Amino acid sequence: MSLTRCLRIAAILCVMSEHSCSSNRGLSTSTLAPTSLSVCQIRSKHSLYDESVVALTATIISDGQHLILAIDPLCDDVAVAIEFSAGVADAPGVITINRAIFAGTPGTAGKHITGRFIGKLHVRDRRRPLLEVTAVDNVQVSLAE
Repeated sequence: MSLTRCLRIAAILCVMSEHSCSSNRGLSTSTLAPTSLSVCQIRSKHSLYDESVVALTATIISDGQHLILAIDPLCDDVAVAIEFSAGVADAPGVITINRAIFAGTPGTAGKHITGRFIGKLHVRDRRRPLLEVTAVDNVQVSLAE
């Protein structure tokens, strides 16, 4: 059976299945186009995106000591914990975020930081999802109004 035929059968079974199908499950983050999501979409359909490669556009908050969270003002009852993988520590977007968080008073109070965070989403608990970030882009930093 050809690979094309196998993929067609898999797609048909996926559509017919009662369970959600994610083309990103179990595959390398470097070979797939990520699914673009908001924090609100993760909250409402968390099981659909668990263990998937996603691109999350969000606002960042941090206490400057323990954690970095991605939030969305449209759904303030959930946040996504951000964990930068070792391979992105020197990426320009991550450097910009770290400088903003640690400039002046540590944390994001009085600062507005947004960006697009790409990586593997882990949703063990829908109220505490974790994004293992492998790439960052579109970082914007400004003083909060």
